[in-house]
Amino acid sequence: MDVFPDGYARNLTDGILRLRYRNSLERPEPVRPGDVYEITLDAGIASNAFLKGHRIRVEISSSTSRASIAIPTPAAPSPGNPPGEGQPNRLHDANIPRAWC
Repeated sequence: MDVFPDGYARNLTDGILRLRYRNSLERPEPVRPGDVYEITLDAGIASNAFLKGHRIRVEISSSTSRASIAIPTPAAPSPGNPPGEGQPNRLHDANIPRAWC
């Protein structure tokens, strides 16, 4: 994101990855609660000249309902995802200060 001096933020690009498809789009793999996964996310191609006073911001979200299918949660379970699964957990670690697992 390009953050203007007045606080307005303009999205430059985005990318989506359903974690169960982290290794293959053909063979989904379950995610085990509490495990940490390293992923590579393709955010597409963007070109932007950041003007003086502007800042760069990266936003990470557990979902984006406008562009992807819903992630099952305890309130909305689905087949293969029993109630209680699908909740993102925030990991705080000295080596990985702000990561999602």
